[in-house]
Amino acid sequence: MQLNNQLTFPCNVKHLKTVRNFVRKELSKHQINEVLKSQLVLAIDEVCTNLIIHSNQNDDSKTIVLYLKILTAPKAISIELKENGKVFDYPNYKEPKIADLLENRANGQLGLMLVRRIMDKIEYIQHENQNICRLYKSLG
Repeated sequence: MQLNNQLTFPCNVKHLKTVRNFVRKELSKHQINEVLKSQLVLAIDEVCTNLIIHSNQNDDSKTIVLYLKILTAPKAISIELKENGKVFDYPNYKEPKIADLLENRANGQLGLMLVRRIMDKIEYIQHENQNICRLYKSLG
């Protein structure tokens, strides 16, 4: 069995609160502990922020579609984000070293690192002129 919910929102950071509220509400319908819920909300928020800012330049005329699926066998969560902005070359992404970030006092660059530690699997693909980011997390 699979429960699937969807949210479409404009590519502007002012809509991130709506995304967080949607994700938290959907996750609250299931027996997921509060720490994991907060981690999932944070991971989805970070990916959406990156897509809004880096892929779509905070352009309100563009949208992102978020699909949240709770899988019951195996028990897991699957998140899919679709948008049409600039492609992110995830296979060639090199995670920065924490020491370098601290030494250079770099702002940002920690979001994807954090998402990679929360989620079990991340995929970025391009299909029919759409960028698709898929996030997976086992709940069992």
